[in-house]
Amino acid sequence: MGKKISPLQYLHDVIRINPDDYVDILSYEQEPFYKHVEYKVPDNWWHSTDYYNVPLDVFMEALKKSFVAVILPVLVRCIRTGI
Repeated sequence: MGKKISPLQYLHDVIRINPDDYVDILSYEQEPFYKHVEYKVPDNWWHSTDYYNVPLDVFMEALKKSFVAVILPVLVRCIRTGI
């Protein structure tokens, strides 16, 4: 089993990203594209309008780039450190 660390330790020691450097994007046809919108689902109980709505092709391209730039390196660090 891997070592036990806190969520903050995981953020700082493993993921090593600043969450403030990132934006929340979604592709939501019910709202205008290229605007900040509320994601109208029950789990968005705080009614945040911080989500930037983009067309699906833009969303998918951002997802692919984030996988290569952020997610894949984090996975590799997790495997190497046993977390």
